[in-house]
This record gives sequence, C-alpha cells and structure tokens, in this order.
Amino acid sequence: MKNLSLQAEDLYNKVEDTKRKAELKKMWETIKYSDPVSKEESIHLINEQIAEAFRNVCCNLELKTPEELSKEVKAVINLVNRRNSACKAKK
Repeated sequence: MKNLSLQAEDLYNKVEDTKRKAELKKMWETIKYSDPVSKEESIHLINEQIAEAFRNVCCNLELKTPEELSKEVKAVINLVNRRNSACKAKK
C-alpha cells in the first residue's frame, strides 16, 4: 500500500484541474491512511483488485468526465475500505 500511496500522491500532484484534483485527493488520503501491510492470502486478492482499479483511474485521466473519474475513484475507495475491514477482522 505504501507504493500505491506514493503513486496516488504523484498522480494528485500532476493534475491541475481542481475537480479532478479533489477526487484524486479523496482517493489518495483513503489509500494513505489505510492499513499498510498484510500478508494474508485473502487480502492479496483485494490488493490486486485495488491495483487494477487504480490503473483504471490513471488510464486517460485527462479525457474522463468528472462523473467517470468520480465513479472510478469511488471504486478504489470502496476496495480500500473493504481491505481495511478485512485487515481489522484478521487482527
């Protein structure tokens, strides 16, 4: 998650449009404050889903409508929240 957090921060810093920046900030902060490490197999699958959803956000970012970006960011946030819940349940 540390690497993904750095990528999300980098993406946030590169974007100039305020609407896109606001959406990316929500995603970055959710990732930044998530449970940093887990070696559980069940968490591994969620990590892969998060990485795929994050790639979707990054792909053609400037061509997306604010609504499209918001939907994709929400998908990442929902997966990260699901991962955090799974991590918490394993502790």
